[in-house]
Amino acid sequence: MSWNAALLRHEAVSALRGAAGWAFAPVFFLLFCTMSAFAMGSDRDFSTLGPALIWLAAIFSMLLAAQSIFRDDIENGFLDQLMVEDRSLAMALGARLFARWLAITVMLLLALPIAAAAFGLSWPVLAATGISLVLGTPGALLYAAAGASISTGARGAGEVLGPLIAGPLLTPVMIFGVGAAQSGAVFGADAKALLAASLFAAAVCPPTCAAALRAANS
Repeated sequence: MSWNAALLRHEAVSALRGAAGWAFAPVFFLLFCTMSAFAMGSDRDFSTLGPALIWLAAIFSMLLAAQSIFRDDIENGFLDQLMVEDRSLAMALGARLFARWLAITVMLLLALPIAAAAFGLSWPVLAATGISLVLGTPGALLYAAAGASISTGARGAGEVLGPLIAGPLLTPVMIFGVGAAQSGAVFGADAKALLAASLFAAAVCPPTCAAALRAANS
């Protein structure tokens, strides 16, 4: 079996075995949205507030999911195995992050109509919000994962330090995501900025995660 095939097999098995961990993110997303709608009351206009709350729930969900991305690999020794292999650690981490993003985002999109119904959003707003999540959640998860990898060496405080590091990077993603969802312009300025943020994160975050994990493991 080739190294790439073995890596993809490992990611698929990890996603299935770790479902209890990453599935908490979409559950939190759905609970946050529905409870926010009930707390604010049905008389409030959610046409602009709804997409903002949905994006806030998505950001928090990605932060929660990122905290456990590298934990299992460190505990079971898979990360050590990747480091001694004559392969790119950044590429391996990129594959892991892509698999985790795909699993979480599919669940978020399945939960999105329920959240939109709780807020009473129209179908055009629902569609625009869904597209903005597809464009922006890759960057959100990558930035959150970068913060988690940098804080790996901080014993005890890592779960707090990670979100603090990722927070400033996640703020522009959330702002552009809310703007794209509220405007409904799929090819508007906010959507393009959101896509650019995700592409930048895809280029920068896997090498950053690799360097941080090597430093924490040394």
